[in-house]
Amino acid sequence: MHEVYMVAWCDSGQAALPATVPVGQRVSVVLTPERGRGKGKAVVICTLTSGRLDSVSLDLFLDKYAEFSLQGASQEVHLTVP
Repeated sequence: MHEVYMVAWCDSGQAALPATVPVGQRVSVVLTPERGRGKGKAVVICTLTSGRLDSVSLDLFLDKYAEFSLQGASQEVHLTVP
């Protein structure tokens, strides 16, 4: 599982698979927000499938620290923010 850390908020960002991911590979992007002194419940915010759904727009509003991680095939996902 790869992790990306982010502090801030994202409006109209995007999650995208790179062109090198084999067709049919599924990868879910998981968001785990901070809650008080610990981590909150992890939520799948999107699932990408190479060759079918390679990218998705994200409208996330984060006012606290959150962790992004991947589930599924061990591929990379590009997260962008405006």
